[in-house]
Amino acid sequence: MSKDGLPDAITKREVIYGNRPWPLSLEECGNRYQKMGQLMDALLFFHKAGALDKIENLAQLAIEEGNAFLLLQIENLLDKSRAKDDWVKLAKNARAKGKDSYAAKAESIIKEKE
Repeated sequence: MSKDGLPDAITKREVIYGNRPWPLSLEECGNRYQKMGQLMDALLFFHKAGALDKIENLAQLAIEEGNAFLLLQIENLLDKSRAKDDWVKLAKNARAKGKDSYAAKAESIIKEKE
């Protein structure tokens, strides 16, 4: 266990993809990863915990920050497509933040939805 109470990489895999117990709740691990900026790890823990409200918060953050990869992972994990409007907002925000590759990915997803 690290000083922040989170599992190391191997243990994290066992917690997420197996049934290894951990002293902190899955949701608390997700919260800590999110605070550290490790959003993909946060997403995995929130998904395992069934914390859909936390996942929706991450989706909104992805849209605001222009993080196409995170929003795409959320779609894949939940097996649910986001509205075209979400992707349009994400592309605009990504361009404004200089995240051209994320903007291009979002724009290709928008075209697929048309």
